[in-house]
Amino acid sequence: MKNVELSKGCRSPKRNLIGKRFGRLVVKEFAGRNQKSVPYWLCQCDCGNYKIIENSSLIYGRTKSCGCYNSEIATVLNTKHGESKTKIYSVWNSMIGRCERTSYWNYKRYGGRGIKVCDEWHDFEKFKDWAYSTGYDENAPRGACTLDRINSNGNYEPENCRWANAKEQTVNREATKLYTINGTTLCFSDWCKKYNRPKTSVKRKMDLGMSLIQALSETNERKAPSML
Repeated sequence: MKNVELSKGCRSPKRNLIGKRFGRLVVKEFAGRNQKSVPYWLCQCDCGNYKIIENSSLIYGRTKSCGCYNSEIATVLNTKHGESKTKIYSVWNSMIGRCERTSYWNYKRYGGRGIKVCDEWHDFEKFKDWAYSTGYDENAPRGACTLDRINSNGNYEPENCRWANAKEQTVNREATKLYTINGTTLCFSDWCKKYNRPKTSVKRKMDLGMSLIQALSETNERKAPSML
């Protein structure tokens, strides 16, 4: 953490974080506020180290350890196991990167919105074993065998992942995209199921410029949600 001059004799934040866990960190006490009145907390990491961390970094998940976690990931990524140039290693490395390395080009779409990699898959060998046991083809053409999350809002874990081609991934992302209608939020496929309409029909109308509400109304006047 950058050197921050804190004032301890100031009021505590309205939200008391003492005792709460954030990743590997447990908040021990209020550390004070900086010159801009931003609150900081003294935290203990699972590794035993202490670190003073800004309030928002804890709440929004930007800091999850004293720094040991990133060091462990870097160690794993630099470990020589003879497979760093294989396709399956590239798949694993990209998965870890977009979920856990803030500098990764598309981190905001994954780790930035809470998508995580399960503990088991932090071990490359375990991920590789799962991959080959579920149909991964190292020799498949580019885009023909890609790692796909069944629920695109869920985490990377065995129960939520499969191997799919690029077209199937695109369809799946559309099917699980969230829409809110009259205060109810469901994914695209669930809205179509709720109003008993074929996804292809609704999607075709949306491709012509209709909103989901309009597409559902157009295809099923009796069951469509009110267009407020």
